[in-house]
Amino acid sequence: LDETKNSSGFWAIGEGQDRAFQAHIPWGDKVIYFDTGGGCCDGSQRISKNISEFPGANTDDFFLFWHHFVFQKNGDNKQVWIDGTLFHEGVNSSPLTGVFTSLWVGSQASAGNPIHGDIDDFAVFATALSPAEISRLAKGETPDQVRAISVAAAKFTKFTKNADGTLTIEWTGGGTLQ
Repeated sequence: LDETKNSSGFWAIGEGQDRAFQAHIPWGDKVIYFDTGGGCCDGSQRISKNISEFPGANTDDFFLFWHHFVFQKNGDNKQVWIDGTLFHEGVNSSPLTGVFTSLWVGSQASAGNPIHGDIDDFAVFATALSPAEISRLAKGETPDQVRAISVAAAKFTKFTKNADGTLTIEWTGGGTLQ
């Protein structure tokens, strides 16, 4: 991050769920908020913790370097990992929707509250990662090295920079990503 401000790292909308899978990494108050299941602010949908409680993150120098984040929901269990270390976990009972209909990376829905910084890699897995897999990703292995997955199944075909600064990505197999 170039600056900690009110922003979203990613925001997925699902059928009937505005915040199906969403995180502020961190919000302007330095709290990481991880929302799933369609809402934000009650115990069935959100876990949160101040990033200054992560070792070394209590200074602005922390954000001068790249960090690896994992946000994971497995049943009712939710976890936030930073640099291969479990940072925070909790239990949330609101289930995820079966289908995500929109995904924004680096901002909230409709490109609001963009992060001031860069995202180097972004991956979505269909099942929970093990601690060993998270460690391997944090050490720089790619998702296809960690899991035997085919990354060739979807080929990006078009990138369009929109007037509002967002990027629309189209790929084979149908669909767009903003």
